[in-house]
Amino acid sequence: NISFQHLQVPGSNFEFPQENGDVFAFTEEVNSEFRHAVLPNPKARAPRVSVIIWGRQESVVPIQFSLSTSAANVLLYNPVEAITFDVQEFAEYGLSALPHPVVALKGSLQGLDVTEQAFLRFVEEIVALNPGAVIWDGDVYAKTSYTAVIPILSKRGIRLAAFVSPQRQTGFESSWRSCEGLEGFTIYVIRDKLGRDELALEVLRRTEVACIVACGGDHSVCRLAEGKPPSTKMLVVTPSSGLQDLTGIDGFPGVSVL
Repeated sequence: NISFQHLQVPGSNFEFPQENGDVFAFTEEVNSEFRHAVLPNPKARAPRVSVIIWGRQESVVPIQFSLSTSAANVLLYNPVEAITFDVQEFAEYGLSALPHPVVALKGSLQGLDVTEQAFLRFVEEIVALNPGAVIWDGDVYAKTSYTAVIPILSKRGIRLAAFVSPQRQTGFESSWRSCEGLEGFTIYVIRDKLGRDELALEVLRRTEVACIVACGGDHSVCRLAEGKPPSTKMLVVTPSSGLQDLTGIDGFPGVSVL
């Protein structure tokens, strides 16, 4: 529904029902006198897209325009997810909107040579799982990080989503706006006060991630291997480049080092 509140009359809230595909129009006078919004629905289970068009008549010449959803570097938001989710809600509602199987990514954050065979193997292993969606834990984009695989997967038409804490959201968004060849992805802002590793483990424990695929990494990858649910498999590609410290990771159940 679209909700209105008069700027000079506190508590004067009223709303109009809105269904999928509805168009709602009002004048500049209404826009100046009322605060208005399509408020989040905590029970929603799928992304919402609201298109706002401003128009001003200056002549009688017809105006033609078109809308496109394929603009590069556009981050797609679900307002419900971005505002209201905690870890449990993310597990129950957020990932239910993503096609399964869901594959999680992790790996080295710097120093990777994305032209070496191990990184290409990383890409192949992800694609071979035929994921309905790929998620990662809010790591920023860098050309020498495992996150360099994200635009590659985007070009293959794979659904992408990241979960990030509010404290790291601004830096996260800024880094991904510099990424070329990226169609877009969903950002889930998780409001729980957890560290990055703790948040990743909590999400894995509460969701049905089929497999974790890592390209190198450090203690964060080892912690995922140790704390992941027994039903979640893990594939670890070990490149020769990048900062590595994966000592003992092959000793955890369900982990295959390639």
